[in-house]
Amino acid sequence: LFFFILFIISCTDTNTTNTVHATKKSDYSVLCDTSNFNVFNYLSKDKISRFNSEIYKFSEKDLLLSKKDSLIVFVGSSSIRKWNNLEDDFSNLPVINRGFGGSTFPELIYYSNELIFKYKPLIVVIYEGDNDQYILNPQQIFECACYLEQKIHSRLPQTEVYFISVKPSPSRISMLKTMLLTNNLLKNLAAANQNTHYIDVWSNSFKGDRIRGDIFKSDSLHLNDKGYQIWYDLIYPTINQKYLSIVQ
Repeated sequence: LFFFILFIISCTDTNTTNTVHATKKSDYSVLCDTSNFNVFNYLSKDKISRFNSEIYKFSEKDLLLSKKDSLIVFVGSSSIRKWNNLEDDFSNLPVINRGFGGSTFPELIYYSNELIFKYKPLIVVIYEGDNDQYILNPQQIFECACYLEQKIHSRLPQTEVYFISVKPSPSRISMLKTMLLTNNLLKNLAAANQNTHYIDVWSNSFKGDRIRGDIFKSDSLHLNDKGYQIWYDLIYPTINQKYLSIVQ
């Protein structure tokens, strides 16, 4: 199945292929023109604020933070929110979990002051693009990710930004083609910008050409402990090394 999807992508129209594989900064600057970006073009005002109560609860958690500077912030959708042991798993690092709801890139942008900028983090780890598949196409997801990256680095130029690839899941197998396109664009975004990185969790989600069912909960969407162990093994070494290089 995996190789079949790759074949399908190779057969996409020329414009899409050129978009996905545009890694030169000259091409990127054209693709990533966010001068007219408006988050409400992607999600209406009444829908984008649906997680207000959940965001408010983070302000209460902030009062309990033992460390309030030089933080590493994990943000994104339920794959971050449901990583219940995240702060324990990264116990030697000043990590906080600010995953919320079943969120999307537009919602993360909308709440970025509350979830990112208030902490002035050294590192931001982002997982979005999964739920976005229902409302946005890969190019639109890229535009949102691009805007968010630019917004972060305009206000926090030295902050390291890590985009986690969209994961494949058995419950969303019909979306694998667009997920791959999305991941290629996120990878290109990271390659074209300083202090921006891409973490591939896609590849380790397969056994042969099949998505590994053993790393998901019974809903076939959210990761179980084994799945989060895979994520930890991929994420920890790179952010730990980066964090130590920053603070030393």
